[in-house]
Amino acid sequence: MLANNLIKKYISIYKNYGKIEPITTIFIKRRLEILEETIKNGGDGKTLLDIGSNIGIFSLLFAKKGYAITALEPEKNLIQVADKLFKINGHKAEFISKKIEDLKEKEKYDIILCLEVLEHLNNQDLALQKIYTLLKKEGLVIISMPNLFSYYYLRKRFFAEILGQMKKEGSEHYKWPFTKIKNLIKKNNFKILSVRGIMILPIEPKIQVFLQRKLSPLYNLLERLDLILSSFPILNNFGANIILFIQK
Repeated sequence: MLANNLIKKYISIYKNYGKIEPITTIFIKRRLEILEETIKNGGDGKTLLDIGSNIGIFSLLFAKKGYAITALEPEKNLIQVADKLFKINGHKAEFISKKIEDLKEKEKYDIILCLEVLEHLNNQDLALQKIYTLLKKEGLVIISMPNLFSYYYLRKRFFAEILGQMKKEGSEHYKWPFTKIKNLIKKNNFKILSVRGIMILPIEPKIQVFLQRKLSPLYNLLERLDLILSSFPILNNFGANIILFIQK
């Protein structure tokens, strides 16, 4: 799978720039798997805007499918890493060091990615309105956000409150139950085509990391099961992250 190769590249490059939490790589790999499974058609002649692209691992997936990539990332050091990642993989992208609120592009895109970004913004409505104007008529927006109504985040919030670490943990991750996320999308005139959940099974993160390292056959089985459950109605609303595929 392409997702497996990409997560290895992510780890090999990112470890030179900072510590990677093992659970973070699990989240990223699951997102890559869902995107790879969902977006099957070739992207030749099509355009993609990646908002908050970080080091570009998700937009690289689409570059490999033929899409022309524009990556929006305010942190210039991350753009440098992303540029290197694209070049060593034989691809190129246009990198723009701006926030979505400051973008004054006139071009419209076939696909817009906004993965783990909205929860960090002060004004989600403004960002979604901007995304609406940048999207082609039949275009697709893919959004992912942390979901409070999940075992992973309810557990994290409980311990953060008990230990008095809400501010340190980043309280923006605990503000978004799936109901609020869906209402935000609909309020801004988008229609939800489908929803996928990530990490639905209520398994302790440390246990998942242990299984991944020590009992990989069992971990791979659980990972596959979680991927299958991610598309089930109702169940998909209880993933630690939810991915929404939306249109105008």
